[in-house]
Amino acid sequence: MHILLFSAPIFAFFGSVYGAGSAVKGTGSTTRQWSCCKNSCSWPGKALVNKPVLTCDASDNLLDNYNRRDGCESGGGSYACSDLSPFAVSNDLAYGFAAVNLAASNESAWCCSCYSLTFTSGPVNGKKMVVQVTNTGSDLGEDQFNIAIPGGGEGSIQGCTKQYGGQDVWGQDFGGVAHRDDCDALPDALQAGCYWRFDWFRAADNPSVNWEKVTCPEALSSTSGCRRVDDPIPGQNTPSPTPTTSAPISSGTVQPGGQCGGKTYKGPTRCVGGTVCTYVDENSYYCLADPASTRTTPTTTTSPSAAPTIGLPYDRCGGNGWTGPTRCKDSVCVRIDESFRVLAMPTFSSISETLKLATSDYG
Repeated sequence: MHILLFSAPIFAFFGSVYGAGSAVKGTGSTTRQWSCCKNSCSWPGKALVNKPVLTCDASDNLLDNYNRRDGCESGGGSYACSDLSPFAVSNDLAYGFAAVNLAASNESAWCCSCYSLTFTSGPVNGKKMVVQVTNTGSDLGEDQFNIAIPGGGEGSIQGCTKQYGGQDVWGQDFGGVAHRDDCDALPDALQAGCYWRFDWFRAADNPSVNWEKVTCPEALSSTSGCRRVDDPIPGQNTPSPTPTTSAPISSGTVQPGGQCGGKTYKGPTRCVGGTVCTYVDENSYYCLADPASTRTTPTTTTSPSAAPTIGLPYDRCGGNGWTGPTRCKDSVCVRIDESFRVLAMPTFSSISETLKLATSDYG
């Protein structure tokens, strides 16, 4: 994890320029992208902040030169850091980063500001996400949030191919990878954020939102390294986890490992505490362990030379043709279908019985 220390505010311009036309709430739309390019708010002088948004080199190492040329340009070497990936806080709240274009505002007002997004359509209807603005979307529509999601599409500039190579792993330029398994081919540091899209975000495709400006949570400002001078003390006006407001088709809650969603599913959709309704395919969502409890900041690592004998949470652990590890560290191998299984943390005393797993299933 990149550790950041805040410094004195940067006053590069006349103070009267900043914060003009600051919008506080409205309705809007979302898209997704991860271009790998340097963020607009990473340049000095964009707003009254303590520091610009952090940048990294092509190997995802933190840079201390904010004036270094964008890696997506000829001769450049500054890219977006993998730390700016989204992550779950709870079943109903996530944190992340985004580019925006707000009709009644401007870059000096939105750079490093935070906004609470309440999704109003699709499989995440009712869920909340707090995003910090790290980029300006000059090609976005009015009141549009372009959420930074690894594997969400590298855009026409193809910045991720410039940074990492592997042009065949990034999916469509606009839209990105199509399936959760496609995330496995991304660089290690970007995989967690890519999985988030198919797990917490339920593979939602550009849901609409109600948005409102809020105080930046410390978890976001300390990750990006950027905090506005006009941002209040952390903890005020920051949304806390609340139950999803969309009513389930059927009342009740779902136990760990139970089905909680899908194209034709008509049962309850709320999972018991400690578990998240997790996307498997368009017909299947299951209540699995909340990834927020095991989340760590992504770092670039080298793949081990030999396959591990014990799988980590959320790794595959069985199924037809599977030759990898079947033993699970601090977790239980959950049957999804004949060809795919994942791991779930045993947060309940009788989870083996609840999930109806038989010891004989795991050779």
